[in-house]
Amino acid sequence: MLNTDNDGGYMRVKGKRIIRDDVANEFAVTLSGQYIISQALVIASKALKRLEERDEPFPKYGQHAEPSNRKDMEYLIEAYPLYLIHEEGLWKHRVEEPNDVSD
Repeated sequence: MLNTDNDGGYMRVKGKRIIRDDVANEFAVTLSGQYIISQALVIASKALKRLEERDEPFPKYGQHAEPSNRKDMEYLIEAYPLYLIHEEGLWKHRVEEPNDVSD
């Protein structure tokens, strides 16, 4: 739940989608918008994975690993896969071998 005022801030909303800018919302459904969302998800999930893999994933001070958030990001990457074109290791296994077509 977010609390704010009505003059440009967030509205108090519980259980509803929050979009503050209609233009940004329209951009998010374009090819460019989906690419940027995908890029952010891929980069952020990698950063969180590195935090999980270090010796102390939950230090007293500093950034903590967020395994459930990373898993949620990886789930969303399935919905926004455009940036994976740059991640051959992530998509190569998905590419089907071309069929042999003979006359």
